Amino acid sequence: MTHRSLAKAREAIATLPDLLDFRAEHDPGRWAVHADGFASLTFKQLREQSHEVARSLVDAGLRPGDRVGLYGDGTPDFLVWMFGCWIAGCAVVPSNGGMTATEVAHSLDDSGARLLVAEPEKFEVISSDDRVSVPVWELGLGSSRNGALPTPSTVPPGVPDDCLVLYTSGTTGQPKGALRSHSSTILTMQNQARGLAKDPGPLSAERGASSPNIVCLPIANTGGFFAAAFAIWAGRPMVIMKKFVPERFCGLTHEYSPTHIFMTPTMFIMLLQLDSENSLASSVRFGMCGGAPLPSSLAQRFEARFGVPIIQVYGQTESGFIAGGDPRDIGTDGWRPGAIGRPYPGVELSIRADDGSEVETGAVGEVHVRSAGLIDSYLNRPEASSELKLEDGWLVTGDLGYVDAEGYLFLVGRSREMLISGGFNIYPAELEAAISEHPEVDLVAVFGEPDDRLGEKPHAAFTRCPGSSLSAEDLLVFARKRLARWKAPRTVTRLDVMPMVANGKIGRSQLPEAVLDASDSAPADRSS
Repeated sequence: MTHRSLAKAREAIATLPDLLDFRAEHDPGRWAVHADGFASLTFKQLREQSHEVARSLVDAGLRPGDRVGLYGDGTPDFLVWMFGCWIAGCAVVPSNGGMTATEVAHSLDDSGARLLVAEPEKFEVISSDDRVSVPVWELGLGSSRNGALPTPSTVPPGVPDDCLVLYTSGTTGQPKGALRSHSSTILTMQNQARGLAKDPGPLSAERGASSPNIVCLPIANTGGFFAAAFAIWAGRPMVIMKKFVPERFCGLTHEYSPTHIFMTPTMFIMLLQLDSENSLASSVRFGMCGGAPLPSSLAQRFEARFGVPIIQVYGQTESGFIAGGDPRDIGTDGWRPGAIGRPYPGVELSIRADDGSEVETGAVGEVHVRSAGLIDSYLNRPEASSELKLEDGWLVTGDLGYVDAEGYLFLVGRSREMLISGGFNIYPAELEAAISEHPEVDLVAVFGEPDDRLGEKPHAAFTRCPGSSLSAEDLLVFARKRLARWKAPRTVTRLDVMPMVANGKIGRSQLPEAVLDASDSAPADRSS
């Protein structure tokens, strides 16, 4: 194929099935997917099996614009069914395996899905649950099915460009379905490819074939989905971990020799907790961290242990990729520890005050973002959708941050998590970063408690590293030495287990109840 015809083929990619077609046509024999316990698939085989799924959906009565729920942790079969749904013109409503039947039922009812397809270990339980009102199929070709499709819903089907309905974690109420299109997803990956490789892509498989992406986040979640989709965009084979096991992850790096790894802060911490017999392959040049802010102390500890620096990637379900570090900056004057990085090409940032005006360089405000990769709306939530974007197309992220004179973005917390204590604004992320500098702190989360005098007061909950004897009192003293008196936590509580939600983030709404049962708490002396 000539360079001109290849360029035309790249320009013709408007949907994820188009991307798979491109790979299957140009790189048919290259490996696309590996996973423990599953047969590896080439790009050609991935397309063939996806078309089999699409035919089974169409034969069962699914129509373009219908929605199909997928339930599980993510396997090669999960990926096959995602593409099968898209080829049939259906949007996917993914639920990760950690979600309860109540949560899955909510996503199905709210989205108007006509079918749920569950991974084998979830099939028996979910298919017999009365809260699930649609037929349930077992994920896999020629697998079990429970019930026939009902008469098409009176709910109008989505448009053919609909790709995913991704339900948010629901920290502000019932989870909302973020409706993501194929076109916005393609544009999001183009923006990141321009930022990381100076090429909108799809990138040459020759360039990435020797360095697979280990996908250790659930494909049903935003981070895992984009990690898998971007592997295909970059022409890299992906190695899917159904469940993150740190020892096995280290083994996979030695088996497949990736050049980089992509994880959440919690996963980096789990690697740090391994004994010295576990190591990362020497091929790993850098780590990428997303899903939550990365404390600088964690990045420093990880690099000291494994010799691997970490860059950050920032995005949201509603926005896709927004900004991130550039691995080419590591070790140069452009390296900014603690920074998220610069916006990806095609993404605009604006830091604004409460009145909507832009703040000065270096001043903290709410992060607004504008790009072609944003979602258009929340499903069935007109009021929330109207609040999602401003009239000029800017998305209100809810994150607080600032941009320095050289255009690097720094985050300091969430606007809804910000505390106002005695008239001072306190950002939990800043306190968490300071407390995380203690070498015996594993996880830490700061939340606000009501206070008659101050309005709110910061309370820090933490878990300690294995083998540590760190007490709440010791950590309170540590925090007070590093934070201003008005900013330091008034109470520190040690938890045996940090509450977590299904997407791997700390369950902040559960913290007030969790600290009530803790036996080690250090209340501060208010007179000091």
